[in-house]
Amino acid sequence: MTSMSIAAGIKPTDWVLEIAETSFENEPAFVIPNDLKSVSHNAYIVDLFLNRSAKPKVKTSSFISMRDMARYNKNLIKVDIDRTANMDFDWKGELVDPRMVFVGQVVGNGNPEHITLSTRPWKNVEQFREVRDLFDQWRHKKDGV
Repeated sequence: MTSMSIAAGIKPTDWVLEIAETSFENEPAFVIPNDLKSVSHNAYIVDLFLNRSAKPKVKTSSFISMRDMARYNKNLIKVDIDRTANMDFDWKGELVDPRMVFVGQVVGNGNPEHITLSTRPWKNVEQFREVRDLFDQWRHKKDGV
């Protein structure tokens, strides 16, 4: 994951940066990251991913729909929405080559590792459906992540 402020529609709230600023308030300037906002937002998103649960809610922002603009006579505006964050694999390819990798510094949580995998194209649609069905059965039975 890159040090972007927004990942997959997840935008950390203002308190994420405020906490980061507070944690560095007694430190000399050379210790503070040049882009504390990006660093703190990245740490938030990595932590959200590593410690996710089956139904995490995150605040996202989106433009209202054209239907709502017409129905309620509104201009195009952004609205904040609490959504369930789906941070699971999208199953567009077959998972291969599992390995553990360093995923970045998470503030207060050391240097975590997480499994990563490469993908290759599915052999056929039936293979995809079989694997996806098995995953869905596990996820629903165990309420898993």
